[in-house]
Amino acid sequence: MKSDIKYLFIRISIVLFSICLLAFFAAMVLQKNAELDRVIVGQSKQLSLIGNAFTTYLAPDSVIAAGAEKVEGYIKDFRLKLKLASYYQFKVLQIEGTHTRIIYDEENPANNGKDFDFWKEMQDARQTNRQTFHLVKDGGRLVYSLVQPLQIENELTDRLVLIQCDLKPFLKNDLRAVLPHGLGLIGIWFILELLLFLLLKPVDSALSYFRESFKRLQEGKSVLKPETGYKYFHTEYDLLKEASRKFIKIEEVQLDRSEEQKQIKEFLNIVTAAAEGDFTVQASVTADALGALSDSFNLMISDLSKLIKDVKNAAFQVAGSTADILANIEEMAQGAEDQARQTENISRLAHEMNEIFVNTRESAQKSAKAAQEARLVAQKGEAVVQKAIEGMHNIRRSVREAMKQVRFLDENSARIGEISDFIAEISSRTNLLALNASIEAARAGESGRGFSIVAEEIRNLAESTNTSAEEISKLIEAIQKSISLTLENIENGNSEVAVGVQLVDQTGDALREILEKVEISSNAASDISQATEEQTRYSQQIARALEEIAGIAKATADRAQQSRQAAQQLEALSKELNKAVEKFKLSNNGATQ
Repeated sequence: MKSDIKYLFIRISIVLFSICLLAFFAAMVLQKNAELDRVIVGQSKQLSLIGNAFTTYLAPDSVIAAGAEKVEGYIKDFRLKLKLASYYQFKVLQIEGTHTRIIYDEENPANNGKDFDFWKEMQDARQTNRQTFHLVKDGGRLVYSLVQPLQIENELTDRLVLIQCDLKPFLKNDLRAVLPHGLGLIGIWFILELLLFLLLKPVDSALSYFRESFKRLQEGKSVLKPETGYKYFHTEYDLLKEASRKFIKIEEVQLDRSEEQKQIKEFLNIVTAAAEGDFTVQASVTADALGALSDSFNLMISDLSKLIKDVKNAAFQVAGSTADILANIEEMAQGAEDQARQTENISRLAHEMNEIFVNTRESAQKSAKAAQEARLVAQKGEAVVQKAIEGMHNIRRSVREAMKQVRFLDENSARIGEISDFIAEISSRTNLLALNASIEAARAGESGRGFSIVAEEIRNLAESTNTSAEEISKLIEAIQKSISLTLENIENGNSEVAVGVQLVDQTGDALREILEKVEISSNAASDISQATEEQTRYSQQIARALEEIAGIAKATADRAQQSRQAAQQLEALSKELNKAVEKFKLSNNGATQ
């Protein structure tokens, strides 16, 4: 091929190769994403089975109570039992407030006791009480993780198990996976190159033939028969042959060759301009042999212009479509990033709101517990006051009974006084009778001496009786005074007991009212506690939904970023294609493009 056609062939070949290379890279990206999705689906099931087996095989209370050394022994036994590969690694973590501490790290024991920057995911798994999965990049590794909460009798604890899997052993070699696509694209590229070569080779041969023919015509020689076998160029050969006959005829009649030489030079200049990429030139069509050749040349230039114009239009359309796609992808990526950022903020606020609800729930539970305790205390106080009321009423009854007994004693002491007076009167009469007997005995003389002694004894007895009666009277008088004072004190005490009974009754009524109020407060606190538990559960559900939305938004943003990179590469290739066809000047209805 000549240099101009060869240059065109090379530029178009580069454009075709770039398009095939871009398609190859796009196939690699799609294959990689599909392979990653396949591996994630498989490992999700595998990690879930391992997590369930871990909580079944190892008692959670043993893991929680054990230190790093015992946990290491438990995990080694578990690994041997299930025959787990080394790309599965275990971590036992503990949530402390707002951070996570590593209890045991199988991959790097030096991290035992250190903080772990996976607190948010750990807290989510603990609050939702379910397995959660996370895909992260750790240096050059792609790690897929499972967070498994630990429970004791269906109660959540502050311990979790993190099972990590390195996905590299499961991912196939990207080059090997897309090798069939690459070989297919290479085959397509070779076919296109062959078609392009077969298309441009006749053009190159025709141009060479035209140049050689005009050179021979300038020298006055006959036109050579073309060596091409293509039917399209047989017509040009016939035309050139006819033109050669005409030139020979002109030579025979010895016409002026100066005009012919001028036309030939102009035609050669036009051919040279076309070879340099200017397809706007047109050869003048005359009635002679050169006119037929010019007409064939113009037809060839028209076909090439149409081909280049189609390529150029396709390049412009690709560039325009790529620009639109890139703009849409940029807008979509920006929207996805904004959505992901806003969703993360909302998720963070939802977690904060959930923590507030948890604190409120704990406070409400404490209030309900305090109200319950207050109700119990009030009930005990009511029972004590009720017993006090019964005791006061018993005291009042005892005081009344004592008053009756004291009054009865007072009445009996009065009767005893009357008896004492009667005894004193008997003593006085007996003393008088003894005195009369003594007088009568004195009158009787010696015969009345014995009677006189008896009368003396009776008089002494009467005096003793009188003295005793006086003492009894004094004692009875003192007893009556004491009984009167006692009765007065008992009456005063009865009045005070009555007042006390009234106060105790009022206290009992007040305590019953307090108990009713405490009962109402306790019920209200219980209702508030139940309401806060419902709010906490709903807020947790909202937080989980927002996290899933945030994950989807993040994945959308990542895919949009990948699409943006692919569109940018396609835009760059379309610009290269435009540059490749810009060197050609094409005509369209007489206008230069």
